[in-house]
Amino acid sequence: MNNIYTFFPTKAQEEEEEEEEAAAAQDEEEEEEEEEEEEAQEEEEVQAEQEAEPVDADNPWKIRKVITRSDLVAGKLKLPHQDLMDHVFQYWTYEKFKNLAMGNKCYVKLWDLTDNHTVRYEEKNKVLYLEKGFDGSYVLDWKNLLGNQPILPGAEIGLYWDSESDTFKFKVLREN
Repeated sequence: MNNIYTFFPTKAQEEEEEEEEAAAAQDEEEEEEEEEEEEAQEEEEVQAEQEAEPVDADNPWKIRKVITRSDLVAGKLKLPHQDLMDHVFQYWTYEKFKNLAMGNKCYVKLWDLTDNHTVRYEEKNKVLYLEKGFDGSYVLDWKNLLGNQPILPGAEIGLYWDSESDTFKFKVLREN
């Protein structure tokens, strides 16, 4: 029984392996450059999508929603993608938006202006977050707010993004 063992690659095998590694490294560099260009283009698109419109002091509630039973049971308020693109994301940094769009939770501050006194949800025990939904929408986890604010299905709420305080402003506009 004659066994041939090859412990060292031949010169041709070494050269072939070096060529493959060099080609793979070049492909990797090209892919990274393409990704950087795409990210830069996305950032420009997000920032150029709309110019920030001034907040109407008489009617600032850009995002309105009639509350459903599922919004209350799940403790998550489903918000349409386009509403957030039009009225919230234009004020965010590209990095913050990208982080959310990649599926990460984004902790947000919210001020409830429903009653005469403002309730601020921004401390550790009153944290709210926004996350990407399954159907292109976004979801605001509002369990902490629901614990303090009795809201029934059919009530209409309003939200807007205050860019000066980097905060969602919230109000129950109509009780059911």
